[in-house]
Amino acid sequence: MKLLSTLLTAILVAIPAVSAAHTCHCGDTSYDNNEIVGAINEGYSKNNSPTKFSGGYPHKFGNTENLSFEDCMEGTLVEYPLKTKTPWKGGSRPGADRVVYLLGEDKTFCGCMTHTGAKHNKFVECEKSS
Repeated sequence: MKLLSTLLTAILVAIPAVSAAHTCHCGDTSYDNNEIVGAINEGYSKNNSPTKFSGGYPHKFGNTENLSFEDCMEGTLVEYPLKTKTPWKGGSRPGADRVVYLLGEDKTFCGCMTHTGAKHNKFVECEKSS
């Protein structure tokens, strides 16, 4: 039993996760912590080091809109589509909403953003709470 406990502890330490509970409200759509964490983990599993602005996801987010992700003032921002219920897996349109996190194993949640209400295919920040 002690071996099992030690093994489980080692596994949990080896898999970084988003640390706090979060919610985002993007227009008429709300996302809970499971949906946000699921999207970050899905993006990280697809590419844990996206360093280019590419058409695929996840990809680097240049923040030309100057959105104020207060918890992420330094580092490389990454964006990934945000969907309700299950993470976006590709093969369909990504929709308007995105989760933003910092590049790196810590998977630091920065916030959510949406094309909804933004001009010229730019983004605006979604309301978030922690």
